[in-house]
Amino acid sequence: LAGYSYILDRSIGRDEIKLGNNGFAWSAGVSVGYVLKRNFGARLFCDYSSTSTSLGLSPSTELGIMDISSKNRTIHALTWGATASILF
Repeated sequence: LAGYSYILDRSIGRDEIKLGNNGFAWSAGVSVGYVLKRNFGARLFCDYSSTSTSLGLSPSTELGIMDISSKNRTIHALTWGATASILF
C-alpha cells in the first residue's frame, strides 16, 4: 500500500518537543491462513509500515535540551499478530 500521510502538529510536554510533517507513506505485509476445522480458522500476519516526520526541539533545562534543532526522521513500524476466525 502507498499513500499520503497527514500528521497534525503535536507537542509533547510544554512545547519543548514538536512532531509533524506530511509526506509519502507506504506499507507491506504478509499473512498465512489455515482452516483448522470445518468452521474454525487461524491466521498469522506481519506488516511493515514507513512514514517520514519532522522532530523539533526547543530549549528546556528540565529535559536537558540546550539548543533549538529540527530533524526529519523516518518512522518504521513492524507489527506481528495472529487471528482466530469462525468460518461460515
